[in-house]
Amino acid sequence: MKPSWFTTSGELISEAVAVFIIIAFGDSVAAMYALYNPSPYQNAYWGVCIAWGLAVTIAIYTTASVSGCHAKPAVTLALAMYRKFSWKKVVPYCIAQTVGGFAGAAVVYALYVPVIDHFNLTNHLTRAGGGAAGVFFTHPGLAITPMHAFSDQVILTAFLIFGIFAVTEQYNEQAQEQTLGLSSSVSSSP
Repeated sequence: MKPSWFTTSGELISEAVAVFIIIAFGDSVAAMYALYNPSPYQNAYWGVCIAWGLAVTIAIYTTASVSGCHAKPAVTLALAMYRKFSWKKVVPYCIAQTVGGFAGAAVVYALYVPVIDHFNLTNHLTRAGGGAAGVFFTHPGLAITPMHAFSDQVILTAFLIFGIFAVTEQYNEQAQEQTLGLSSSVSSSP
């Protein structure tokens, strides 16, 4: 039998890896979309969305069996509040998720630093002024107040958690059948 610290450290590494995958993959796609000029990707925003979805799917399939792949502090908190997830794991999970996010962003930065510098130079931007920072976070556009942006995040996170709870509900047989169908079709692909 493995000691509890061993199990918990595996879960924390799993959470960090999940967020690392999502951010490294997703921010790389965001960098390609936003920084290249002229961009071959400007008319393919749907591809950016598909890539983010694929990043989340890869993270779920590679880490869910170890930690549950919460991959977001709000999900961890909701699971503690409504699904009996251990409260003593909430803060460590959130820290691991944050570490994974920063590590993913660091990899994207290392990969795209010449492109970021070129983008800033050609657009007369500076790092101090924000430059290409939009690759690493979403920011409100014109006429969007901080309260509107905050409300957007609360509402969309509630939809995410509702979906997670619906799919993982033990009495939701339809979701379990569909998940099995998806995983079997993915595993049987050439």
